[in-house]
Amino acid sequence: MGRRQAARQAMPLTQMEAEAAELRRAAEARLIRIAGQVGFFEAVVTNAELVRALSAAMVRQPRDLSLPPRVTLNKLGKINDRILMAKARQSKEERARDARRKILLGSFLISEFQHDPDLLERMRGKLSDYLNLHKDAHVRAANRALLEDVLEGQVGDV
Repeated sequence: MGRRQAARQAMPLTQMEAEAAELRRAAEARLIRIAGQVGFFEAVVTNAELVRALSAAMVRQPRDLSLPPRVTLNKLGKINDRILMAKARQSKEERARDARRKILLGSFLISEFQHDPDLLERMRGKLSDYLNLHKDAHVRAANRALLEDVLEGQVGDV
């Protein structure tokens, strides 16, 4: 992987979104400019005619290497793909952090319950109420079964 490609992948999400928006804006401006040059705004064109014309224009043709490269929709597509991957990665990291926080808090509570039976006694009612909040009866029952020892006032070694 080249330095430029690595730098693009490390680019912050907001910067990638800004680059994609700028590419879209430039492509739209180019299309509007070309449409004006060919008299599109003076003509009456139906949607079906416009779709046919744009579809025909989108047919791949070999690029003339004597002309400078153009910004293509492919580049915009690649940026959009990178944005989606960055968002997915960010979401996955947030879920992992959330799960880790829950595990740490649960471990802490179990440790406290083992060392302070009065705390366990005070929390049992609140825990039971909390476990009853889930809408799905099967999930409620499974959750209660999982924490049955705690609800009965017994906390074993974890």
